[in-house]
Amino acid sequence: MRYLHNDFGLTEKEKEKDKKKPNEGKSKDPLIYELRKRIDSYHRLVVRNLRDLVPKQIFNFLIIKCLKELEFEAFQFTSDVNKLKDLLN
Repeated sequence: MRYLHNDFGLTEKEKEKDKKKPNEGKSKDPLIYELRKRIDSYHRLVVRNLRDLVPKQIFNFLIIKCLKELEFEAFQFTSDVNKLKDLLN
């Protein structure tokens, strides 16, 4: 329910920007004003979540790729019996 609050997820820069705007697009109809406020809040919420999610997903893909390469190298190393005998002796 925090998304209903007017300043949810706003930075100080965005708050100042909203204050400086004249009443552009502000309707006198309270229903339209409330819907617009909720849509804007939801949009900011989605953008913030995507901003957090994208770097995490990229890092996850990189980790998975590295793990697969390490697994392949380990398999190649252990499949050669002569090299393995030399190292263990």
